[in-house]
Amino acid sequence: MAQRKEFGRRSSYARKQVITEELTRILIDQQLNEWDGWPIVRS
Repeated sequence: MAQRKEFGRRSSYARKQVITEELTRILIDQQLNEWDGWPIVRS
């Protein structure tokens, strides 16, 4: 029982991590789209 509970906690944490990464990627994409008209030197 304890192992299953720990696994559930870990999987929900992993899901939150994935959601956070997705949101970050979306925000970066929006930012790049806003910057499209600007002369930005990309490394």
